[in-house]
Amino acid sequence: MKILHTSDWHLGKSIHGQSLDADQEHAVLAIERELSKGYRALLIAGDVFDRAVPPTSAMELLSGFLERVSSRGTHVIIIPGNHDNPERLDFASGIIGKQGVHLRCRYESCFEPMVLEENGEKVQVFALPFVEDAVVRERFPDAELPDHASAVGHLISRMKEAMVPGVPSILVAHEYTGRDVVSSDSERELLVGNHGRVPTELFSGFDYVALGHLHGPQTASRENNAVYSGSILQYSFSEHAHEKGMVSLTVEDGQVSSDKVRIEPLKKMTYIEDRLDNILSDPKYDPFSKDYISVSLTDTGQLFDIQTRLRQRFSNLLEVKIPHLMKDRADPGSVRKAMDSPRELFSLFLDRFGWDDPLKRERAIVLFEDARARTERSFRRGSE
Repeated sequence: MKILHTSDWHLGKSIHGQSLDADQEHAVLAIERELSKGYRALLIAGDVFDRAVPPTSAMELLSGFLERVSSRGTHVIIIPGNHDNPERLDFASGIIGKQGVHLRCRYESCFEPMVLEENGEKVQVFALPFVEDAVVRERFPDAELPDHASAVGHLISRMKEAMVPGVPSILVAHEYTGRDVVSSDSERELLVGNHGRVPTELFSGFDYVALGHLHGPQTASRENNAVYSGSILQYSFSEHAHEKGMVSLTVEDGQVSSDKVRIEPLKKMTYIEDRLDNILSDPKYDPFSKDYISVSLTDTGQLFDIQTRLRQRFSNLLEVKIPHLMKDRADPGSVRKAMDSPRELFSLFLDRFGWDDPLKRERAIVLFEDARARTERSFRRGSE
């Protein structure tokens, strides 16, 4: 029996104002093609949507996907992540559950495993919604739950009590295991230090733990076979080196084994650090012309019309950084003193961009003063 583990779809996400609808549709169709190879079930380990109230395009993409996949007899098991609204996601769960789409958004429902069978193999799947400590304490007032780990541990212990002996088990969860895991900029930071970290020892007793939350595909615990499938797309430039995909699970002779399956993106996130002239002319950057691009310029001299020039080569330019300008910020006191003098304020601007040549600097100031005077005259005429 084959089962596909995915997580962190983040449907409806945009980056630097750029919609990722087409990219996400491309990735979802890749998942659908993989499922057509004879999978019994799909696991989505949280963060189906990027925000609690997703845009219509994201809802339509998920709805169409679920309709097509479930019509082929493939079960889909979904839990909410920290980006999802569990109440909204749980809408009509009773009805669509009869079609093989199982939404596990309530803690009370996570103690009852879904038993999947095919070709003489059997597996029990437990699904744990993203754990909010306060909500768990409210639902289980008799339990002593001082922190996040104890809240997760309480729910998992209840699951283990419901396990069917002799049947391999899978846990689907959206949790942060800390320690050696690798995170990225696109993951919403909910934790301070290791507060909220779940010890992987809690996962002992399951044959496979399908994790979501961290976007980099990685193993959280070899001993407990706990794995992050990672997000289906690169969702920040800090993820530009991630190879995104999903995990294909095979249940055979009572054992669960896994293999990685790559998702080839419609466009990659590419980070380029170099001098502007090199970026614009070096042939080695040709393969990235259609990617989403972040540029970090190493130039320290004067630069003109940067965005326009870069966009002529990279149509999907999303970000430009000039690190040396960030290091040499103007003194706040000097800026405050210059606020009443446009000429002095413009002079600070020239300082920041390294305009040290006296002749060019004076010419720039003359042009600035002339433009400012014409603008003021035009404004006064418009106000009369």
